[in-house]
Amino acid sequence: SGIIFMSYVIYIFIPNVLLVDNLIAVFTNLDSLLAFVALPLVFIFSYLSRLFIVGLITRIFWRLTEKRSPTKDGVIPRNIPSKTANYYHIRSFILKYGKNTFMKGIFQWLAPWFFNFVGSGTIKRGSTLEESVVTDKNINVGRNCYVGCNSALSSHFVEGIFGNIVYFEIKLGENTTLGGFNNIAPGCELSDNSYLLPIAAATKHN
Repeated sequence: SGIIFMSYVIYIFIPNVLLVDNLIAVFTNLDSLLAFVALPLVFIFSYLSRLFIVGLITRIFWRLTEKRSPTKDGVIPRNIPSKTANYYHIRSFILKYGKNTFMKGIFQWLAPWFFNFVGSGTIKRGSTLEESVVTDKNINVGRNCYVGCNSALSSHFVEGIFGNIVYFEIKLGENTTLGGFNNIAPGCELSDNSYLLPIAAATKHN
C-alpha cells in the first residue's frame, strides 16, 4: 500500500501538481486536475489495500495455528506445559494488531469483516462493534446487534494472577444491544432482542 501511494505521489502528483508554476493551470490543465482530484481516491485505495493485507496475513497465521491446535471451549491449565495454552497466547498476540488497525481506523465498520475473514469469530450482517479491550475471538454475534463503547465480550478469563484460562464462546442473539461498558463473561448467551443498560455485566455461563 505504501508503494502504491508513494509511486502515485512521486510519478504523477508531484510533476502534475506541485511542480506546476501557475496555480490556475492546476485547475485548467486536464492532467493536473485529474492528478489533484485523484489524490484522495488513491489515498483511500492504499489504505483499504493495507487493511486487506493485514487481514490476509492474520488469516494465514491464524489458520496455521488452528491446524496445530484447534480452538475449543474449556479450561486451559497454566501450571503445566500445554500446547493448547501456547497456541491460545499466540493467537491472542497475532490478532491484536489487526483488531486495533480496524477498530481504531477510519473504517471501523469493517471490523466485523476482519473477524469473519480471519475466523476468530462470527459477526452477522448489520452488527456494530465499538472499540473494546477484548471482543475479538470465540464470539458469535447475531444480526443487527450493537456492542457499545468499551463493552467487553470476554470469552476468556484468567482466574487469579497465574490461574487457569477459562475459555468459552459468547453468543449474542439478534437485535441485542449492549449500552456501553458492559462485561460479558465466558459461556454467556444473550437471547434475541436483549438490552443491557450501561455498566451491566454477566458472570460466567449465564
